This record gives sequence, C-alpha cells and structure tokens, in this order.
Amino acid sequence: MPLVRERQRVDERAQRRLALLGGRPVSGLLLLGPSDENGLAVCREEIDIMVDGDVFGATLLDDLIAVRYLGDSTERARAVFETIWLHLRPDIFGRPACRPRIWAT
Repeated sequence: MPLVRERQRVDERAQRRLALLGGRPVSGLLLLGPSDENGLAVCREEIDIMVDGDVFGATLLDDLIAVRYLGDSTERARAVFETIWLHLRPDIFGRPACRPRIWAT
C-alpha cells in the first residue's frame, strides 16, 4: 500500500509561473520513516541552519517525515537532504550513518 502519492506535473512554462514554483527551477522531496516529533525537530533544525534563500519545509505525516525543497540549487537541496539522512538514519534503521550509494552517481 502506498504511503504517499506525489502528483506534480511541471513543464517548462510552469517553472516560470510565479504561482506554481515561484520561478524556482529545482524542487525536491525526501521521505523518511518511521519517525516521530523528535525526528521532525532534527529536520527543522537542519533546515534552519542550512537555508540560504531557498524554501524548505518539513512535516510529519503519521509516522513519515516529508522534507520539501524549492530553490535554485540541486547541490544545496542534496546537501540538506543528505545531512538530514545522516542524522536520522541511526534512529530510523538502527544502523550507522552512511551515504546511499545511489547518491554517488
């Protein structure tokens, strides 16, 4: 059973419309779980530290954390997502923090 259904259609015209993506070319979504309010607090703390003019948000959907990014930099989005992943992985999976191999490609 799907936990989240993400439905976002973005074409070139939509990227330029302020009402849709605020003229920002990069959006991202990180989903982590199961987690709780403590994990959400960690996410929000990291977002506050690393935001540099971009828009981040984190929310708890039942026991799933959704972190969203809207901005101008894939590198900045990835850096924040990676930092959050490294902080929460030990609590969520009971394993040491390490970067997923797919992020090295």
